Amino acid sequence: MNNEDFYLNVDVILKHTGCSTSSRSLSRSNSGCSSSSGASTSNSCVSESLNLVRVVDHDADKAKPLIIDEWRDVFDNIGREFVGGVKAVWIAVDQYKMCTGYKILILRNDKTRFTAKCEEDGCGWRIHFGHVNGDISRFVLKYSNVIHSCGVGLRLKSHVVTTKLVKHLIADSIQGDPTLKPKQIMSLFKKTYGSNIKYHHAPRGKEAVFEDQYGDDEKSYSDLNCLKVMQMNSKRRVEGLENFNTRLTPVYEDLLNENINIGRTWTVVESMEILYEVRSPRTHSVDLLERTCTCHRWKVNGFPCAHACDAIQSTREDSTHLLSHTSPLNCTT
Repeated sequence: MNNEDFYLNVDVILKHTGCSTSSRSLSRSNSGCSSSSGASTSNSCVSESLNLVRVVDHDADKAKPLIIDEWRDVFDNIGREFVGGVKAVWIAVDQYKMCTGYKILILRNDKTRFTAKCEEDGCGWRIHFGHVNGDISRFVLKYSNVIHSCGVGLRLKSHVVTTKLVKHLIADSIQGDPTLKPKQIMSLFKKTYGSNIKYHHAPRGKEAVFEDQYGDDEKSYSDLNCLKVMQMNSKRRVEGLENFNTRLTPVYEDLLNENINIGRTWTVVESMEILYEVRSPRTHSVDLLERTCTCHRWKVNGFPCAHACDAIQSTREDSTHLLSHTSPLNCTT
């Protein structure tokens, strides 16, 4: 700052603080007004004083528009669509709170609608969203009163930031450079959005980005136990299958032999080629083609009943090929 600028700024400060400059005999060249006697030409001095009040740092960069400035008017246009459903609306509300400092109260929040109002009583600010023709992935702004009558945002403007919002805003940066440190994230956030975030928001937001991209790391480690158990069970199952060479598992092999033994004393009469009458304490008809018996156990269980086993034995055929393919027991290997 040169001497002329120094005297000009001192003079303006004295004028605005009510101090007299007559004793200081500060004169301004080429200004058209004098302060030595306290008299001045009012129009020129006032105009010049206003310019001098605006302190300019000539080394500072010109202010650039921030992304955050666009969030203030996000709810101005009724009919605006938000792709991403209620989650996208949530993010827009958090961005609005961060930009304006207002506290917003959520009244309804589900897959089909979203309603919010200003937290201050008596304030008319209110928004309402609904899905688009049943598509819950698209929400449209159906009602909007974006005028705040409370003025709280002006007093409490402190850039309300949540970890969820930080995660959303830094996701691209983290994916581009996963090695970013918390302080680097804080500096990048300040430069991009003009707002400071607390230190814990940076690592938590970064962890949330990784969780969305790769899943929960803690759960992935706990799943290793489940994987180990599955591998052990599959190996035991293979070893068990290698220990027997029948078409049925040992359990159902025993059940089939038991049904055969039950019907050894019964009488079987062939009515047709595939239809048999089994005379036990009660008489039942067995249809080998339909795999049915009038006792209904074969149809219900999907496994030949004692009557069916007796009829099959009379044909001298292998009983295992007549097991129902729709059996819920899955008894064949």
